[in-house]
Amino acid sequence: MDIEIKKLTPELTEDYLHFFDVTPHDDDTPGSKCYCVCWCSADHRIETDFSSQDKRRELARQYVKNGVIQGYLAYYGDRVVGWCNANTKSECLHCISWQRNMQSVDTDDKNLKIKSIFCFVIAPDMQRKGIATMLLKQVCDDAAQDGFDIVESYPKKEFMDKAHDFMGPSAMYEKLGFTIYKETKKKYGFTIFKKAKDEIVMRKALSKTDFSKHTPCGGCCEECDHFKTNECKGCLATGGMCIHMWQKSKGICNVCKCCQEHNVSFCGLCNDFPCEWLTKWFDGWNKDGINNLARLRDKYTERKI
Repeated sequence: MDIEIKKLTPELTEDYLHFFDVTPHDDDTPGSKCYCVCWCSADHRIETDFSSQDKRRELARQYVKNGVIQGYLAYYGDRVVGWCNANTKSECLHCISWQRNMQSVDTDDKNLKIKSIFCFVIAPDMQRKGIATMLLKQVCDDAAQDGFDIVESYPKKEFMDKAHDFMGPSAMYEKLGFTIYKETKKKYGFTIFKKAKDEIVMRKALSKTDFSKHTPCGGCCEECDHFKTNECKGCLATGGMCIHMWQKSKGICNVCKCCQEHNVSFCGLCNDFPCEWLTKWFDGWNKDGINNLARLRDKYTERKI
């Protein structure tokens, strides 16, 4: 399945709003759509009117355009089929949902740059296809590129139901390397029909971007199965003649060759980036390739390496 993950930007505001307009979430009762306005970097100690669905929708429009709501949209073709709310923890401590529900979570970690994951919404017909996992992986990958130390999540220890487990199941986080950091004393989701479930804080420590391990196309050999099994020494060690590309082109990787000719370590540093040839090359197999190289370039510039 060809799913494309896009970081939420002001240009995607209408896509974001339409997704919440048409996608059942929460308990799906009339007028209950949240538009994810309660998990954000707004200061809700200042009186804010959430009283109607229309007002929440308009707040969402403003929040997305101003970068107050942050996260990622999953696209299947032109259709948005998934959403993950992920924001900087220290900037979200005064939103209404944090104030109401997260008081048992540590906030004395100001020396760490932490990305918090607050919510997942997946279209019903696209659930159980790994889309939430794709979104989570993108959050972690970008957080590492952006210099975050940790990605933090707040699932329940045991699954309760879809409406209450909007932060994602703990098992999904475990599969991507998260571990339990703390078991909170707070129980959430009590109803007369179900017992409340213990909440936990899960964390994944991120390694800092090591540009010496990134290939000219922005990938990383350490993530390749050929490299992990010692079948290949990698693009960098072989000068672009790794097994993956050798099997396809019977010669040196054209991207690596081009970077050598332009005397740059990866394409994002080239004065011609993004060139037409590279854009077409990526379009065939990695639609986020150009964006990934741009993020690497920005991080490289920021660190003045």
